[in-house]
Amino acid sequence: MRGADVYTDHYLVRSKIRLKLARNKGDKNKCKRERYDLNKLKSMDVRKKYNIEVRNRFQVLEEGNIEDPVLKYEGAVEIYTEAAKQVLGSSKKISKPWITNNTWKMVDERKEIKNKLEGTRSERLKRIKGSGTMYNMMAEDAEKAAENGRSKELYNITKILTGERKRQHTGVKSKEGELKSERNDILNRWVEHFSEVLNRQDVGMAEIIIEEIDLGEWTVAEVKRALKKTQNGKSAGIDSVTPELIKADIDLTAEKMAEIFNSLWEEEKLAIRLEKGIDL
Repeated sequence: MRGADVYTDHYLVRSKIRLKLARNKGDKNKCKRERYDLNKLKSMDVRKKYNIEVRNRFQVLEEGNIEDPVLKYEGAVEIYTEAAKQVLGSSKKISKPWITNNTWKMVDERKEIKNKLEGTRSERLKRIKGSGTMYNMMAEDAEKAAENGRSKELYNITKILTGERKRQHTGVKSKEGELKSERNDILNRWVEHFSEVLNRQDVGMAEIIIEEIDLGEWTVAEVKRALKKTQNGKSAGIDSVTPELIKADIDLTAEKMAEIFNSLWEEEKLAIRLEKGIDL
């Protein structure tokens, strides 16, 4: 069994635990989301085949003379999912090893070096292990520096051990552009600055102009701009439709979605998927 082979003096504790897991009955009403192999869309041949399949299915939907916009919306969602299932297929999850063989090799090398370090007879190598012994070693070096008259080395080691650092004040510029480095000059300049920024006269509320909002029909250009802003790689909703599927032929999607959304708006209807916050 491998131990906690890192630069530490801790050792791994092994114990036996018996767990009893409750059975997960699951939610019967929960829909299973399909994951399609979207990497195939990078191939131009596969993308072309998928777009043709989507166009053919939309043509069949139009020939059905469906007047209810809700059914049209549900049909559009089904078109993308069925076309993806037929052309792309489901993606296969590939389990990658959590650690590579090269990493295991480096762990073994590290373990071998650690064993050599622990078994060495050199007093200096033993002193290097651990932060506490490191400070002792620095104290001994400082003592030797004092005995040999190396005052600069002694001063540097003392500063490191005590943790003292020279405090430096960052200078600021005055209104005239002069650099002020004294503490009092710096504080006075900050007081002057914030007094000018915060103590302003009340200029009153600016006039707010609200432009008229266009509540007309959705245009194809608006839907297309909205589709372009969607980011790829996002998880699909309950309808299993991802941005990659609807953006494969963005011109067709913008045209069909604008038509469906305008119909829903005019008849004041709302699809069940939209009620749940699900949208293409």
